[in-house]
Order: sequence, then structure tokens, then C-alpha cells
Amino acid sequence: MSLGLQYLRKARSIFSAIGRKEMKDIERAAEAAAKAVLAGRNCYFFDEGHMVPGETAPGIEGRPDIFAPLGGDADSAAKIRAGDVLVHGTEIGDGSVELAEAAQKQGATVVVICQPSPASRFPIVHQGKLASDWADIVVETYIPYTDGMIDVKGIDSPACPGSGIADSAAFWMIAVLTAEKLARAGRKVPVD
Repeated sequence: MSLGLQYLRKARSIFSAIGRKEMKDIERAAEAAAKAVLAGRNCYFFDEGHMVPGETAPGIEGRPDIFAPLGGDADSAAKIRAGDVLVHGTEIGDGSVELAEAAQKQGATVVVICQPSPASRFPIVHQGKLASDWADIVVETYIPYTDGMIDVKGIDSPACPGSGIADSAAFWMIAVLTAEKLARAGRKVPVD
């Protein structure tokens, strides 16, 4: 089998695992986001995982306009209020711990999209915590530990990451379910 088809097969396996194992949490995330919008609160998205740059940017054709992009700095964290929702994409759950912590302490619902990350595999970078430690909801993406999915002869470690497609799929699943819930509640969802 060609390496391209092997990548596709592994990607399908990841999507299948997300669908089988994470739908309950994806539904919970969408429910929280829909409730926030209906209550006049804000929904934010911050990604420092491996999503394709621009995947969630405003103005991308077909993008439901529900989640506003947010930076990972203190000024961005200060925008978050009680009742808001933050969807935080991070490869292993260690990124921008301060943002996830601030959002939860301010009363927002924090959703972290990340690969399963037992602490024994990864160095803890912020006072012994991961961003996922501050999450109300964690959506795991089931990418391999090294992120690379394909063994290529002559290369020492697996190549071609799966985190970008897995993070994107989980995010768009949350977004489309949120849009569906809002539409059922009679709320028009603009699409870029």
C-alpha cells in the first residue's frame, strides 16, 4: 500500500476513534457554546496545536461565525468573562496554561482539544499543570505519541503529523453541533 493511502487509513482511524469515544464531550462542548450564545455571552477559540494556519480564521468560506479567535496572552485572557466558552486547541494539553487557568477562574467553560497526555510522557511546563487540568471538558484526538503517523524508510521517526486534521475535525464537530443547536433555538448563525 502506498504511503499516501497509509496516511489516509490512519487518519480515518483517528476520526473513527474521535467519533466513538469523544462524541459525548463534543456534544457537551456544543451545548455549552449554544447556551453561552443564547445568553448573550461570547465563544472564543485559541489554537496552538497543529491546525492548518487560517483553518478557523474569520472570513474562511463556510465557517460558522460562532467562535471568535483569541490570542494566548494576558490581554486576550482579560476579555473572557463568566458564562463565556473557550475552546482551546493544544497538541498535548501543555500550551497556554495561563489562558485556560484564567478562563476557568473567570467562570468560563473551558474546552481543551488535545491528544491523550499522561503526565509521565510529557514535561510539565507550568507549575505542574497542563491546560487540560483547567478544562471543564477535554476532547482527545487519539493521535500517536510522536504525532507522526507514517514510517518512512530512511527517516528515524514517524513522519506526517495527524494532530492538525484531528484538531480541526474536533473543532468543526463542535462548531457544526453548536450551529445546529442555535438554529433549532431560532437563532440565525452567520456563515462566512
